[in-house]
Amino acid sequence: MLQNCQCQVLSIQTQINAFGSLIKESKKKMDDARWWQVWIYIEEGAKIVGYEVAIVSLNVAMGVALAALELAKAAVEAVEVLGEGIYATIDLVISGVMNAFFIRKLEFGIGVKDSAYDIECSVDLTVLGKEESYGFGVCIEDIKNSLKDLLEKELEDLVDRMFKSNTAELEDTGHPKPLKIDDDESYSHLIIDYDGPESLAKMVELAQEGATVVENGGKMVKQLNNEYINEMYEERPEFVDMTCTYKDKIKASVASIDRTSTDLHHASKSLADKLSTKITELNLENNSSSAVLNVINALNDFRTYTEPAMVNVSEIRNRMYDTAQSIDPEEGKQMLRNMRMNMRASSDESEGIQIMRNRNYDRLYKKVEEVVEKHFPTGEHSNFFHFGNQTRFYEALNNSRKKSGCAYYDERRLKEKLEKIRSEGGFVKGYRER
Repeated sequence: MLQNCQCQVLSIQTQINAFGSLIKESKKKMDDARWWQVWIYIEEGAKIVGYEVAIVSLNVAMGVALAALELAKAAVEAVEVLGEGIYATIDLVISGVMNAFFIRKLEFGIGVKDSAYDIECSVDLTVLGKEESYGFGVCIEDIKNSLKDLLEKELEDLVDRMFKSNTAELEDTGHPKPLKIDDDESYSHLIIDYDGPESLAKMVELAQEGATVVENGGKMVKQLNNEYINEMYEERPEFVDMTCTYKDKIKASVASIDRTSTDLHHASKSLADKLSTKITELNLENNSSSAVLNVINALNDFRTYTEPAMVNVSEIRNRMYDTAQSIDPEEGKQMLRNMRMNMRASSDESEGIQIMRNRNYDRLYKKVEEVVEKHFPTGEHSNFFHFGNQTRFYEALNNSRKKSGCAYYDERRLKEKLEKIRSEGGFVKGYRER
């Protein structure tokens, strides 16, 4: 069952692949955008930030679950020395993993017919946020000896069917095949193969950076939307879609962390505490048994890597949750209503005349550039999509200025600017007036 548990956790890799496909889709929309459509570039760039952080969040969720299972496996192998009383705590960990990635509810009823028993079973599964329900029935003659084995077999068959596409990705060892996001090496660093507690620490470190990117992205998304409304007196459809998508992706990342945090953190800590107590009670610190040594080593790894990681994961989760909560897709509409009310109250001119007189595209593009660079400074190193280091963003912004009849860089100055971004993160000042 532990091996099966590990396989189900590893199947989360297919969801990572799905986010990889979405990243590719956003990149294609950037490539297909017209040369002056900077709004599409901003919208899809913000989505990529959300998708990248979702990939890392899934990595962390998977890593925490696998680290907890490593401790459970070591405990099972030493149960003869530690005593069967440890089983109850091991079950808590396994149940936590199953709840996080697998079974939500299992119900069955027993009916007697002649000398046989009819067993009707229903199971609700939640796999990566997707809920599924299944039912099956079995008929047995000796309920005392056969019920557990038969139910477990039926459940395993059911899981195999449900995870058919996922389990095809697994090798005979139970480990997934090397993962590729459409052969795009740009995003391979976001996927860390779990090969022990040390890799969990790397996942959490990357997730900490991701949480900062999420916070900066959330501030940028809100401020860009507000600046556009403030200058243009209307909402930009791309910004509305960007705001909703960004919020949804961050909420999905929080949910993937929640599934492991809620079900696993307390259970795995309880198991670690129970193992520590047993080792002390039975004076096993110097025991030469390989099973006991494995438990002690697993326990040391848990205290050194997994437990601190769980504390950090909770902090990361809270930061991302706060960011998602701070984004209100309806805020722009309310802002626009207030602006129009003030406009009607302050002047006898028609609303349309006031809007046309007050709009200023030069000022708008200057604000857009300032907002992006405020939250994603040029030249700043990042493992995630970073607007300030994207030369294509500045090319699209310059082209939008040119198309709108605003001040823009000439070809020579634009080339100098982009070269500095590529090499030093420098920024060339000055526009050529058109």
